[in-house]
Order: sequence, then C-alpha cells, then structure tokens
Amino acid sequence: MATMSRFLTDFTILRPAFETPQEFALQWISHAHAIAEAKKASSDFDKEAFQAQLLKLLLHIGAGPGKIKSRGFHHPDFQHMSWETMELFPNAEGVSLGTRTRYFEKIVDEIFMQFYPPALPLPDDLIHVSCTGYTAPSGAQKLVARRGNGRKTTVTHAYHMGCYGAVSALHIAKGFLLSGKNQVDIVHTEMCSLHMNPLLHSVEQLVVQTLFADGFIKYSLKNSAERHCLEILHLQEVILEGTIESMSWSPESWGFKMSLDREVPRLIAKQLPDIVHGVIPDLQNVLFAIHPGGPKIIDQVAQTLHLTPDQVEHSRAILSKYGNMSSASLPHIWESILSDPSVPHGTPILSLAFGPGLTVALTHFQKVYLDVPSHKEQCVSEPEMALL
Repeated sequence: MATMSRFLTDFTILRPAFETPQEFALQWISHAHAIAEAKKASSDFDKEAFQAQLLKLLLHIGAGPGKIKSRGFHHPDFQHMSWETMELFPNAEGVSLGTRTRYFEKIVDEIFMQFYPPALPLPDDLIHVSCTGYTAPSGAQKLVARRGNGRKTTVTHAYHMGCYGAVSALHIAKGFLLSGKNQVDIVHTEMCSLHMNPLLHSVEQLVVQTLFADGFIKYSLKNSAERHCLEILHLQEVILEGTIESMSWSPESWGFKMSLDREVPRLIAKQLPDIVHGVIPDLQNVLFAIHPGGPKIIDQVAQTLHLTPDQVEHSRAILSKYGNMSSASLPHIWESILSDPSVPHGTPILSLAFGPGLTVALTHFQKVYLDVPSHKEQCVSEPEMALL
C-alpha cells in the first residue's frame, strides 16, 4: 500500500521591526563590549582602543558584510548607541533572563495575533517552535484560548532543539496528519538577539554574535494542497557519535549561552556523506537547503558533497539577507525555493540542519508546482501519478 503524501505549503513571513545593516551591527557589538569592559576595568582603561581592536577582530573572525548584508532585530536597542536610553542593554550590561523572557512573551503574543487575524480559521493542530524563549501559557495557547477554539485546536510545543527544530516539528506534524487531522500549522518565533552578552569577549562568543538574528515564519502541512507545495519524501535525524560536547545551548542568569566548537564543520563533514548518500545516491540534480549556521557550514557541506554553487545558492542568499535565525532559517529557505519560478516542478530538494547532539536533521522534498490549477485541484506528485 502506498504511503500517503504530505505537502508543505502556505508560508507566511513576518519580518522583525528593524533591519540592521551588518556593518552597523558589528560596530554596535564592538561599542557594547567596550562599554561593558570599561565598567569593570581600571580607571586607565582605553575604551576607544579596545573598541577599535574588537571591531577589527570581529571583521576578521566573524561574518562580515560580505557574508551577511543585514540582520533583523525586533528590539530598538540594536538601532542606536545611546546606551543610557536602552532597555535590554543599559550601559551595555544585559538585563536578567527574567526580563528578557517577559519581553519575548510580549512580542510572541503579538506575533501570533498577526499570523492569525480574526478572519483566519485556526488549524486542527498548532505547533510552536522556538529555542529563544519559553513561557506558559505560550503565545500559541493564548491565541487558541482567546478565539474560544480550545476544543478544536491542539497546541504542541517543540522547544530548545536549536537550528534543526523545523525538522522535528515536521515529524510531529506528520504524525498528527496520520492520526486523521487535515491541517497542522507550524509557527517559529526566534529572538536570538535577546541572548546577546557584551561581557563575553571570547572568539567563540564573538563569532556567534556576528551571526544570529530574529525571525518569524508560519507554514502548514496538509494532506493535499493547491497551486504549489513541497512534498515530503523522507525525514531523518541522526546524533553523531563522539560529538556530544561540540555544541550546547544553556540557560544562564542573563540569558541563553551558546557554545560552539570550531571543529563542528569538520565533525559534520566526516559523517555527512554516508547519511546523505543513504537517502539520495546521486546528488547531481539535487537542490540543497542547508541551515546557514554560518558561511563555513555551507562551504564545508558543499565541499564535502561536491556541490556546485547553484545547488546551495538559496542557503547563501538567506544567510546574506537575514543572518542565522536558528530554527526559523530552514523554513525561510524552503519558502525561497518554493516561490522561485526558476526551480521547476519535480526538483528534488535535500534540506540539512545541525544542532546540539551533534544532531544532523535531514528532509528530502520534491517541489510540486501546478501552473494553472482549478479551484478544487490537489497537488499530485509524480510518484502518485504512477499509481493512477
């Protein structure tokens, strides 16, 4: 008996309130670090020299404007350098995790209301994905409660998985559809900027601070769809042996702290070919959606799998345009591929993301595009056509 196809569709993106050029963002980071260091240093501390040295280091080790053009930030603190007026970073010292979490809660409540205006029906199931803030009840639960839909819409939380959270959410959503539901919506609310700490000057932390940004996206998984969609052919997650200490995302008193071993790209590359070729032996005509953890991750995957620049162009474009939005990044790439008319019907797509574990999360899609569908026409993939 053939397995019923599941289709990914109806992507909606809400951009953060502010789009910050990467050049300004790096200047902001260097100034914040210099002010934070000056507060705890001796009276003869040269703040200007420290700032200039740090900016030079950021441009050398981090993702400069040549790799990331801009990043989205939802809080106005990241738009200016008047430290005495800042809310999250007064005098460049970040506020407590509690204060940051309350801000996350406020913004996420607003985001859910924007994603679901009163005229838009709620789905059978709603999955909230995030690794940058948690409150209970969540924004998803508040939305369902306000709409009086508590007997019809189930809310599930997929939290703290980091950059591969979208793939885990697809696993959950597919299970709901198999149980008889018709539509599952997935909403990502990532506010990575909340976890900036100007007192951490290590190379590892500086690299992280040059990459991450905020991102909000919603999409649906359905049994059928109209117009165009991505058909899910395969989902897989693998925890690599001997890598458990290579990446972490840990709560601290001031926020969440990421640790990232510089060997992560090499560790992934070592085991990636066996995983990928076990799903698709011939990669020649496959389009790749690689989570843009940073430029080196994309470079390493492309080199390891012998990919052409065209095969990873959508991943690079999202990194350049928006930065690393954690779990929201992959869906932005999926939407980019789906809306690109140069990517034809039937194109195989392999999506990869990496997170703590180290976990490699893989999704095999096929683009399904119906040029002029009728009102009731459903997406029918090539494998299904063979069964008719």
